[in-house]
This record gives sequence, C-alpha cells and structure tokens, in this order.
Amino acid sequence: MKKILLSMLCLGALTAYAGDGTADSPYTVADVIAAAPESTNPTTTDEYVKGYIVGYVNGQSYESGIRFTATAPDGEEVSQTNIVLADAADVTDASVCIPVQLPSGSCRTALNLNANPDNLGKLVTLQGGIAKYFLVPGFKSVKSYVFDGDTPVEPDKASYGYVKAVTAGKAYLLYAEGKIATPLSGSYGYLSVVDATIASNKIEAEETNEFTIEATTGGYYIKDSNGKYLYQTGTYNSFNVSTDLPEDGAVWTIEVLSDGTAKIVNASTSKYVQYSTNYTSYGCYADATGTLPYLFEKGNAGTDIPDEPVTPVETVDVNSIAEFLAAANTEAPSRFTFPITALYQNGSYLYVTDGTTPLLIYGQTGKTYVNGDIIPAGVTGTYQNYSNGQLQMSSIDAETFLDPTSGSAIQPEVYQVEEVATDLVSTYIKILGATVAATDNAKTFTLSDNTGEIQLYNQFGLSINAGENLTFEGFIAVHSGTLQLLPNVDMGESEPVTPPVADENVCYFVAPTYTDVEGTLLFNKDGSDTQSANTDINTSLCGVDFTCNGITLQFSAPEDATYFTGAYGAQVRWYQGNYCTLTPASGVTIKQIYVQTVANSKGNFTAYDGDTAVGTVEGGGTGASDPITWTGSITNPLKLVANKAIRFSYIKVTTDGYNAVNSIEIDNSLAPVEYYNLQGIRVANPTAGQLLIRRQGTNVSKILF
Repeated sequence: MKKILLSMLCLGALTAYAGDGTADSPYTVADVIAAAPESTNPTTTDEYVKGYIVGYVNGQSYESGIRFTATAPDGEEVSQTNIVLADAADVTDASVCIPVQLPSGSCRTALNLNANPDNLGKLVTLQGGIAKYFLVPGFKSVKSYVFDGDTPVEPDKASYGYVKAVTAGKAYLLYAEGKIATPLSGSYGYLSVVDATIASNKIEAEETNEFTIEATTGGYYIKDSNGKYLYQTGTYNSFNVSTDLPEDGAVWTIEVLSDGTAKIVNASTSKYVQYSTNYTSYGCYADATGTLPYLFEKGNAGTDIPDEPVTPVETVDVNSIAEFLAAANTEAPSRFTFPITALYQNGSYLYVTDGTTPLLIYGQTGKTYVNGDIIPAGVTGTYQNYSNGQLQMSSIDAETFLDPTSGSAIQPEVYQVEEVATDLVSTYIKILGATVAATDNAKTFTLSDNTGEIQLYNQFGLSINAGENLTFEGFIAVHSGTLQLLPNVDMGESEPVTPPVADENVCYFVAPTYTDVEGTLLFNKDGSDTQSANTDINTSLCGVDFTCNGITLQFSAPEDATYFTGAYGAQVRWYQGNYCTLTPASGVTIKQIYVQTVANSKGNFTAYDGDTAVGTVEGGGTGASDPITWTGSITNPLKLVANKAIRFSYIKVTTDGYNAVNSIEIDNSLAPVEYYNLQGIRVANPTAGQLLIRRQGTNVSKILF
C-alpha cells in the first residue's frame, strides 16, 4: 500500500493518520483513495481505517447521491446502509471522501446516521476491507468499530460446530476454502464471502452470516439472517431472495456426502451450491465447477471433519474427439493430445471440431475464441451426457485453454430437417428455405422445411422472428432427449432499420457485429465483442467512454450490481439497474433517443436529469417490434436507468446545435485514419478481405477492406 501524508488540501488543513492498516496504525481516507481498488469484494476484512463521519450516500450514484448532513432533504430518507468518511470533520468535497458499506447487524445499528444523527462529525476507526464501492474507492464488510476515546465494540458472534447431518429449524454457516457465505444485500446475485477459521471443529462468526434451514415437503427452505428465502429462477447460476416464499425454486435437498461436504441441490433446477475460487463467491451450478461446502451448526459442539486420503485422479489422454466420446469416461478428466478449431463461442458455450467430429465444451475458459481459431493441444475436461443425449465436455480445466493461433473460418454444411439426428449433436449446420413459427414460449419456435419439422430454441438471445423462406445457421442439440436446433445468427424479419444519415446532428452507438447501421461500435472494456462473463465488470462496457458527433455515452452499474452491461456480438445486454449516461458537448442539446430493441428484451428505461425524471418515454422495449423512444430537450448529462433487462442492436441520438461546436472542435477530414480488428486491436497493415473498424477523428465505421 502506498503511504501518503496530507497536510493541506484545497479545502483547508486536514489532519492525516497515514498508517499501515493495522489497529494500531489505521489507514487514512487518503490511503484508501490512493489504493485505487479494482475489485468490489475486499481481499481481507482485517484492515482498519480511521476518519470522520461526514455524511451518507443516497441512491445509486456516489457523486450525485452524497449528502454532507445527518438530516434528509425533503422527499428523501437518510440511508441506513452506508456512511461517508473523510480526513477532517468539515470536508464537503466528495473526491476526498470514501463511502463505507454497513452490513446488517450491530455495526449498522450503531453507525448509521438515520438512527444516530449525533454521529455526524465523530472520529471513528473501522475494521473491514478496502474495496470498490459505488464504483469508487471505499470500505466494506465492517465488522467492528470504535469511536475516538471509546472502548472498541466487537460484532455479535456465535459459535458454530461442524455437523454431518441437518436438523430442521437450526441455523448454519456454509464453509469452503476458508470462506463462509454471507446473505445477499440485494434481491439477487451470488453470495459474497468473508474469511473464517476452524478451531476444534468450530467457527466463531457473526450471526448475520447464518442461514436457517426449515423443513418442507420434498426438502428444505433456506432462510438468511435478514428473513429472506433463497431460491433459483430461469437459467441463472445465481440466487434470488424474497421475504415471501416464491411459488417455485425455493425447495432444496441436502445430502452430507462421505467426505463430509454437503450437496445442496435446488429441486427445480437440479443445480447445487458450490464455492467458486475463480469468482470468490457461492453460486449454484449444474456441474462440478467449484467446491462443495461444509455445514456448521449454531451452538453445536462439533465433530471431527473427515480427513480421508484422496486418491489422485489421473488424466487420460485421448487422440480425437471421437475417442473422447466413445470412451464416455465420467470418472477421470480427459486431455486432448491434438489441437481443436473453434466454431462458435457464447458465454460458457464453446463449439469446436478436430476436423472430423464436433463437440460442445461447456464452462468458463477464460479465453475468447472466434470461428477459425486454432486452440493448442492440451485442453482438459470430463465427459458428460447432459440432458439425456447432449454429449459434451464439462468440468473443464480453464488453465489448459491457451491463446489461439489464427486459422481459416469454417462454414456450416447445408442439411435438411430429415437429416438432423442424435449422432450429429453439436454439428454446425445450415438449413435453407425454412419456415419458422412461434409457440407459446417466447424462446421456442418450430422450424420446418419440405422434409420435416424440428424444435428451434433461442439459446443465445438472438433476434428470431416467424417467417418463411428463411435460412437457419447454428448447431444441433439435444434437450431432455429431444432434438432441437440452436441458432447462432438472427432469423426472420424485424422492424425496418433506419439507415444512417449523413447528418452531424445524428449519431449511432452500435453493437460490435451489427451490420445494418454504421456508427460508434460498443466494444467491451477488454476489447472483446462478447463478454466472457456478465458478472465481470472488466469484460463489460461499464466505465468506457464512447463518443459520436458531440455525444459521449458511458454505461455504469450500481456498486452492489451482480450483472454488468456488455456487448454480445450483434446485440448489447443492458441489465436491470445499470444506467447509460449520455453527455452532450457544450452547446449540444439532446432532443431524442431511439433504442432498437431485439428479441428477449424485457422492458424500457427511465431518464433522469440529476435526480429528476425528464422527458417522455414511449415503447415497452419488449422485442424488435417494440423499440424505445425518449423525447425531450436537455443540455445536461442524461442518465437512463434500465427498469428491466434491455437488449438492443443500436442507440440513435438526435441533437441540435452540434454544427457550431463541430466547427471549432475538430475537422475529421484532417485526422489520421486508423484501423482496428473486431477485438479492438489496432491493425497497422490491413490486407484485402479483412472486416475492420475504421476510425478517423470522431468518425467510426465498420468496413470490408
């Protein structure tokens, strides 16, 4: 940690307590700011910071929501979940303050300004951890505090003993890899963790981290310390919580295995609770992607944790995908001794071929591959027959997926419906002259040609519309023993797309691989056109500035967000609660915003000037035929907050007043021309046939060189 000593800032003399983060020498607020944490989770909760309580944050934005008071303005309520610290009691500059998260329990009760307005101006030392909070340096997981001159106050704790059986009505900790799960602060997400130590088969921990297990028909309910029930919904690997029991997804079965760990399975999704070392959180997954937890019961004396010798499982080498499938080895991982070629990747789905046999590899590889990429030999994972016929590799070793070398793109082969069979699972195909009909399920369609009929499932959230004489391109799959097709390109007629206009008062912000509109392309922060994980802010669009004709666009997310807006090829997935800020240049007025939504979009947004809703929003944003339009007039930054998950292909912004600004800002014709590939990497010497991004000044477009 970089140490800094402040003696004077522009606001006046500030006392500094530059330290090393220990109880005897806590960090100052300036130390925390200088640390510039990137993660939203603290790496430890045994750090100390000392500062004056100067206010709180209201809402989701730090800079616009900070309040240097203990009383709420009209129409607001003082937050109970956070406070703001500074290195002096009279600071009113947000840039030299840090927000502090107050978890439920004794610390929140004693520190929050809602219940304790007299705390304003007090000097306090907190124990917790440095982390990003409200998208700025902050302090989280506070577990003890002491006001200057007082006796330190420790959090309420209890003793929990390791058990091999579940007793309904008892409270438990979930423990794995030195981490215990903590309740969700919002209504959905993955369970964050805090450090824990086992001593004599027991853990001393805060009672706020316990979960009560209640008996019900078919299993158990699991209720956190906030009185909220855990459940699962949809295809997500995260949790939802509610104070009311949901109709589906809240029943769990619990089995303590011979190695002492507990397999906690959701009865609706068949997924089970695991601790992920990759994401440092607990999720609920369909296959073995993490570590099963141990159960520690409140007040139990505890018993010995099984310490049985583990026989190492040797990896088996295979020489082809066909050999891998024929062996069907579910007991040991298999290592490919040969390179494979990528066909298509979308999130955890990676389709590959060895030149003869295709295969679906399921799991987070940590790499981004495109069609034609050659992945080196050594890929390792375990055979799985998923959903009664979907033969695939899962439980992969991400470290064995290396950087690719470029190869030739592979085109799908033309099939007819009657030729689709279970022995062709994961084959990359094309069907011509198809008819697509909708069903009652928004993601499921019927596809037919003159030879037969088959189910089409929109697995990857594309724009799929009913119609005739269409071309299907995608993969053969099996779900619950039934053949189906998974498209990887859009199908069918959508709403007519307004072509770009050579007008400096109109600008377009476009999904990276969407081809019907030219404009500023929305590549993710790491230069990719598809997120590796929608829970990773570093592979998202959040925090990146995109500029076009006097408008700067930036996506952001609240500090407690689980999902982060990102580009997914021909669409952008803008998650609920995330916000898009459009900032006009001086002299520019935003008059209209048009969002071309696509299939599986769930809703629209609300527009704000500061904290005030402005303009008129029309359109529900529920699909390609239901786009969103905002109309108004604003020269300030305009923040659009997604009310539900929005998926779109492009955003069109109409302004006035840019011509005058443009005349004094830049002449694009004089700017140098630069080329980038679709991964955002600059190309010094383009060659014929390359699909590239061309940038000249503020003008950006996609071209075939």
